[in-house]
Formats: sequence, C-alpha cells, structure tokens
Amino acid sequence: MHICFVDRSYPINGKPAGGSGRYISNIVKELKNRGNMITVIVSPNKHFTPSKSFNKSINIFPYYSNTQIIWYLSKIPLLNVISKALEYLLEGWYVFQTLNCLHQKNKFDIVEYTEGGDFWSSFFKRWPTIAHLHCSQYTVLDQCNKNIDVGVKLKRKLEHCFIKRSNRVIAPSKSMISIVEKEMGHHLKAKKVIPLPIDPAIQFTPKVKKTKQLIGIFASRLDPLKGGDILLKSILCLEKSDIEKVYFKFFGYFPDKKVHLKNIEFSSFIQRNELIIEIKKADFIIVPTLFDNSPNIIYEGMALGKLIIASDVGGIPELIHHGKTGLLFKKGDHYDLKKQLGEIIKNPDMVKKLSNNGRKFITSIANVEKNAVSRIDMFDSLIGNS
Repeated sequence: MHICFVDRSYPINGKPAGGSGRYISNIVKELKNRGNMITVIVSPNKHFTPSKSFNKSINIFPYYSNTQIIWYLSKIPLLNVISKALEYLLEGWYVFQTLNCLHQKNKFDIVEYTEGGDFWSSFFKRWPTIAHLHCSQYTVLDQCNKNIDVGVKLKRKLEHCFIKRSNRVIAPSKSMISIVEKEMGHHLKAKKVIPLPIDPAIQFTPKVKKTKQLIGIFASRLDPLKGGDILLKSILCLEKSDIEKVYFKFFGYFPDKKVHLKNIEFSSFIQRNELIIEIKKADFIIVPTLFDNSPNIIYEGMALGKLIIASDVGGIPELIHHGKTGLLFKKGDHYDLKKQLGEIIKNPDMVKKLSNNGRKFITSIANVEKNAVSRIDMFDSLIGNS
C-alpha cells in the first residue's frame, strides 16, 4: 500500500515539528515496517533537498509554491479581505500539482491531509482522501471567543468544503469532530476517532526522588491562549508554605512583570529532546490552555509517568479523567487551578497514584502498534470502497 501524508510541519533536517508533524513522524516508521510505502509532502525549504532515503525508508518531497502575488493583493483595500482564502487556494493548487505528478509515477492508495487539505483534491478525486482534524486557526479563535476577521472565515469555509468531501474524517478526539460538525452545520457520516500515537522512542523509567520538593513544568510557545498567565496567577495565589514545596519551570513563557520567587524559573522554549529530559526530572505537567484538541505533551507526559493537570477543554477530558488519570480544572479559572495544585501539595502520594493510572491508560489507547493497525484497517476499507 502506498500511503501519502501531506503536512507542512513535518520535521526535516532538524526542524522542530508541529503537533501534526510530530504524530506523523511517530507513525510512519511503524506503517513502513508493516510493508507499506510512505511518502510525505512537506512545505518548501531552501535548505532541503528531496530524499528517497530519509530514515532509509520514507520518501519526502517539498511542494514548490510562489504566493508572492497574494502579498500584493493583501495590501489592496477590499481584496485584502479575501487574500487568506486566495492563498489557501493557490498554495493548495501547488500541493495538488505536486501530488498529481508523484501519483502518475507511483500511484497513491491513500492521501491523508492535516485539517483543511488542498481543496482541489476533494474535487478531482484522483485518490482517496482523509482529513485529519488537528486544530485550525478559526477553531481556536472561535472556541476562545475571540474576534475572527472575514478573511479567516472565508478560508475556513473553503476548508469545510474539503472536509465534507473527504472519504473519511479522523481526529484524536470526539470533541474535535463535534466542534467541526457544528462549525459546518453538517453531520459527518464517515468519521473515526484515532488517538495520537506515542513516540516509540519514549521509554518510562521510574524517577528516583532526590528531594521532597515537587517539580512542575509548563512548556509552550509564547501565546496568551496557552495559559501561562493563568498558571502564574494560580501559583501566586498559593499559601507561602505551599509554594515552597514546589519548584516551577516555565519553558517558552516570560511574565510581563518580574516575579520575586526563588522557586519559579523562566526559560526560552527548548528543543523537544531537551524538553523530554526535563519532563523526566519533573513530577507533574500543567497544561492551562484556553483551547486545544489533543495535546501531544499530554500523551508524552502520561507515557513518561507524569501527572497532568490540565484545563477541561477540547479533547483533553477524553485523555484525563479527573481524579483517576489526572486532574482537570475549569478553563481560565486560576482559582480552580490553584485548588488542584494545593491538592497535590498537601497529598503528594496522589501524584504517584494518578501518574501510574495515567501511564497505564495512555499506553493502552495510544501505543504505536495499535494506532497502525487501526489506520491500516481504515485504509483497507477505503481502498475497497473506492
């Protein structure tokens, strides 16, 4: 079977991966080991040369695009309103042409796209298409009750066309499918929930506790929607005696004002391999996001045996069952987060119990072998019906 993934954030030449690129990189080796041919279409990169031996098994090709005209259009009144939609269509056309060229040489059996696809593939129907719902800009803004400009809305309408016309729609959470169905005002019949695959290189090793002080981690790009401010507020609301029992490490977040606490550390965002090392040293991870689908850091943190404390948004409650596999708090409520932090500070044995439960749960639903079997069954079904 020849399986193609189209994703702009797939990691190449050491480039950090986005969430969707990470899950694809986690699954392709397992799919290849099961006898499938794998191709990945990635965004243009002047430092990248297409290789047929990447990881000794995966074909990777960039699509070449020139959307400079969109930049000029975005500066013209009225036309700037539709510039995002035009860019989506034009860039999608380049993706479609790249796919079509490769398809003629070596036929694709399945092409899986992240979120909005390329629009054109769903109309020309040259190959069976799968739309993987990750988390669009429109969805994030809508779920966070932010203003959405007309350009983003128009682009999302075009993405909805692709999603509706795809042979199958998949997502790591039921919540994301429901949200997108509501956006479209359309019930998807051909849909499937497939949890993200955990990186098989991640191995759990019991932490040797050298100090009674708990270590908590927050890691994210500098984005107010990720909830760094909410976490900091909750920490500053803790009793002084409780604060001293925890060491907090922030990666990718810096406060607007200086914080005079010795046990809070602020650092720039770090590479994934460095972050994994930091997670292994920690006791718990805080994910105070205002919206997310199914964050990869939750999968990896749970797999590494760490307690997750997260906001009750998107698909997160499908991974964290409050009081059983982790702890949840109300979105944006720093007092509720403070309460959850207080619970583990006063009951440190709870950390170990919930961490163990979380690790058992996530490895049972998200191991890479199970993920590959589920995908291949779905691919076979689509190919048989095409």
